[in-house]
Amino acid sequence: MSAAVKGTARLLVLAGGAKPSPAIGQALGPLGVNMMEFTKDFNAKTAGFRPSALMRVRLTAFDDRTFKYSVLAPPTSWFLKRAAGVAKGAAAPGKEVAGSVSVKAVYEIARAKQAHDAGLREVSLEGLARSIVASARSMGIAVTGGRTGPPLAGGAAGGAVPAAAAAAGAASPAAAGASAAGAGAKPAGGAGAKPVVPAAAAAPSSAAGAKR
Repeated sequence: MSAAVKGTARLLVLAGGAKPSPAIGQALGPLGVNMMEFTKDFNAKTAGFRPSALMRVRLTAFDDRTFKYSVLAPPTSWFLKRAAGVAKGAAAPGKEVAGSVSVKAVYEIARAKQAHDAGLREVSLEGLARSIVASARSMGIAVTGGRTGPPLAGGAAGGAVPAAAAAAGAASPAAAGASAAGAGAKPAGGAGAKPVVPAAAAAPSSAAGAKR
């Protein structure tokens, strides 16, 4: 008989950079998850991602001290800040603009999220793009033209993703190499650059002794 679920946890962890810390300990300790076991397995599975990629983790722990987890693409805000070439959103959204992204970049983010999050594949591309536009506005990031998909309400004309967004280590959604049609494509950062969210990001992960 399979073990009962003890609890779940959601974490944000840098790709390849998980290490025992108060934040991870507070999330996993009450569930009886071995923190060293989790961090070692997570780092091995995300070693091919860019170190700056802040991955989302959804973990389920069981009463027999086993666990399973899935690694998902970074949050929308992570993609938007890198596409806009900014470190953070505006302090007063609606009154100031921290940066801008193109509608093309919005659709690239939407495709990347759908490619690596099975839960979003039932959502229309346009619907997901609209939610990304809303997130951008809440961060004080303007959305400009350069349409590659269906029209978005309120989309302005002109503009493109700032060049800083494509700089090494500051991956734009295009650099993520994760469009729905080309998840295996090389990132824009160059032939040797690491992908931000390779296809493996969507697969459930199992650590040694973890729930199969």
